[in-house]
Amino acid sequence: MKQLIFKTLLLISTILFISSTATAQSFKDKMKASKDKLASKVQKDNSAAYECGHVHKESLAEKANPMKALGKAMGGTATKGSNPDLGTAAISVFYQAHYHPQFVMKYPTKIPGWETCGDAVIAGFTNKDGAGLSTTDGAVTMNGEEIAYSGIGTYFQGFSPDKRGTKNITISSSDGDKVELDLE
Repeated sequence: MKQLIFKTLLLISTILFISSTATAQSFKDKMKASKDKLASKVQKDNSAAYECGHVHKESLAEKANPMKALGKAMGGTATKGSNPDLGTAAISVFYQAHYHPQFVMKYPTKIPGWETCGDAVIAGFTNKDGAGLSTTDGAVTMNGEEIAYSGIGTYFQGFSPDKRGTKNITISSSDGDKVELDLE
């Protein structure tokens, strides 16, 4: 009798094990199919972003990204703001042409005027007397128009390729310091 009960339990457990393995595999396949279906719905067509003149519009998820806020906060703590003496800052000014689509890289600063294939002027301020970044309490202008402070020691202004050419950059401060240069 004990052998019969043992054989019956063994048979039942074997059947359960085989069916659970088959069910688990079936469940795994269903989950993978569901995931693939969802991924195909979520995947975006970014081909328009590669067209010259495309301007990226930030989504709500990008705006609300806590890592972007953290990056701004961390950069803000390393920035010595409103510097009246340009002599204490190391200033780098760049004219960059043929920008890639904005979604390719994420920046914690504001980047007004960015467009695919466009150009930009960027001014970066670092402290000469120690670690960290700096700004000016005056103005940074391009061809007489003020470039807004972008954050984290930088000023950025993008523009379309049809506005390429020499750019006159002027950086001033409240104590009368003035730096003027032409970028080509």
